Amino acid sequence: MEIYSVIYEGYNKKHNHFAKCFLLVKAELCNVDYCYERSIEFDYPVCSELEVQQITEDFCAATDDQLLDSFYIARETGCAFICLVDQLQSRQGFANTPRFGEIDFELLLTQMGGKKIPETTSKTPDFSLDDIVIELKDLQEEGLFDDERRKAIIKIFGGLEAHTINLDPIADYGELTPKYHAQIRNTIQNQVKKASSQIKSYKNQHNIKSAGIILLNTGMFSLPDDLFKSMVNHILIHQTRTVEFAFVFSQVMQSNGFDTIANFYCDFVGSVPDSVKALKQKVWELIELKMTDLMFSPEGTPSITSQHPISFFADNKIFYWNPGRLPDSRRNGSV
Repeated sequence: MEIYSVIYEGYNKKHNHFAKCFLLVKAELCNVDYCYERSIEFDYPVCSELEVQQITEDFCAATDDQLLDSFYIARETGCAFICLVDQLQSRQGFANTPRFGEIDFELLLTQMGGKKIPETTSKTPDFSLDDIVIELKDLQEEGLFDDERRKAIIKIFGGLEAHTINLDPIADYGELTPKYHAQIRNTIQNQVKKASSQIKSYKNQHNIKSAGIILLNTGMFSLPDDLFKSMVNHILIHQTRTVEFAFVFSQVMQSNGFDTIANFYCDFVGSVPDSVKALKQKVWELIELKMTDLMFSPEGTPSITSQHPISFFADNKIFYWNPGRLPDSRRNGSV
C-alpha cells in the first residue's frame, strides 16, 4: 500500500504560530482537495507550496518513531498528521501597534492651521488648509478575505497548471501579473473615486486651489507599500483630474511571540502644494510619540492586526499569501 508524505508550512491563527507540517496520505486519497481539507481539519491550513514524496515503512522505521506511528495510522485510516512547532512560535503574546486614523490627521492638520470641514447634507471632504481640501480614506480590510476579490483571482489564475498559487503581489506571473495588480488597484481606485465625488460637490460651492487625498493602509497587509504608492500614482495620472495629490500612509505589524516589528511608511504622490508638505514630518513625529506612549500605557489603544498567512481553495488549487516567519532576534545574537 503506497503512502505519500505531503510537507508544507502551516499557520494556526488561533495560537498565532507557524509549523512545519506533514500529512501522510494513502495514494488513492492524495489529491490537492483532500490535503487542503485535512490541513483545515488539523487547524494548520496550507500557506506554502507542497512537497510530495512517497515514503516506505522501512524509511519511517529508520527515521523516527513518531513518523513510523503516523505511517501505520495513515495506512489504517487514510491520513495522519505531524506538526513541528518552533517553541518560540508557540508563544502567543505580542505588543500592540497603535492604529492611525482620521482623528490623528485632524490633530496634525489643525496644528498646521487647517480645520475639519463640518459635515452637511451635501458631500464634503474631511479637511481644508489654505484653500486646499483633503479627503481621508482608510483601507481597513484585507482584500484577500473578500469573496468577490477571490472570485476574480480564481478567474485570473484559472489557466495555470499548478497546485498552489502564491498571491504575493510582487510575484512574477508574466502577463497575468498586471491583471492581478489591476484587481488590487480597483480597491484603491474606488476610494479615490468616492473622494473625487465629495470634492467635486464641495467645489461647486467653494473656491479651492487644490485637492488631495490621504490614503491610509491600516488593514490591507498583503499589499507592499512600494506597490501601494505606485498604484496610487497610476490612479492620479490616469483615473482622476480632481484629486491632484495623495499622502500615502502604510503600517504593518508582525510578531513571533517574542519579538514584534512595527513598520510605518509615508510619502506624497502627485502635485503637492508647499503648505501641505510639512504633514510628512509631523506624521513621523506623531508615530514616535505614539510608540513611546504605548510603552507606558498599552491598554485601551486602538491597534492594527498582525500580519498572518491567508489561504483558500478553489479550482483544484490552493491560493495563499504568506508574510513569512519573523526571525528570532535571540538566535541572531541580538538583545
